Amino acid sequence: KRSVMTTAYNVSIFGIKEQIASFFKSKRVKIISGPGEGKTVVQYLKIPSIYPYRTIVLTQMDLFKIAEIIYSVLFKEYPLISLLYGYFKDMAKLMSSADLPIEWVTPSGLILKQHYLKASSTSVLIRLNNKVSKTTMKTYTDLLDRRKQKDAIIPNITHSLDANHLMNVLMDCYEKEGFELITIHDCFGSHPNNMDIVHRKVKEHFV
Repeated sequence: KRSVMTTAYNVSIFGIKEQIASFFKSKRVKIISGPGEGKTVVQYLKIPSIYPYRTIVLTQMDLFKIAEIIYSVLFKEYPLISLLYGYFKDMAKLMSSADLPIEWVTPSGLILKQHYLKASSTSVLIRLNNKVSKTTMKTYTDLLDRRKQKDAIIPNITHSLDANHLMNVLMDCYEKEGFELITIHDCFGSHPNNMDIVHRKVKEHFV
């Protein structure tokens, strides 16, 4: 589920592998391949509740293979996702090659600009009440960060459409139905008597 949900945020095969690994316990195991020879590898262990006396052991290669299967199935079953990804990334590359920011307009009319700049980082130690902490200060340049422009375009467009949908539902309920909503991230809250209306409008504004 997590891998599918983060597809919209440009998750990679490595990212899916790390997501899967987070559900397992990691353990370093030394494998002996011959006299005086051996190497230490990371294995992932999981004991399913329905099989309390069995242990599933996966290697890094196993997790990468599972991640590749999930990734390929997503884009094979839904080829339009691949087409859409390719379009946005190609547009980001094209705009970056001309050193131009990316702008788009949401359905509600909000104009958004993506303009990431390269930055240099400096670590600074701060001492307060005999305690030392470290923070990082960034100094931005005038150079466009082309890699970040490409990697961020899909998540940012997704977030902008989510926000646009939320605003449409809020305004529709207020202007046409006469009641307000409370929102937390992607959740809507209202009086129980209004929930059928909210449920219907959330679907309507997704179309």
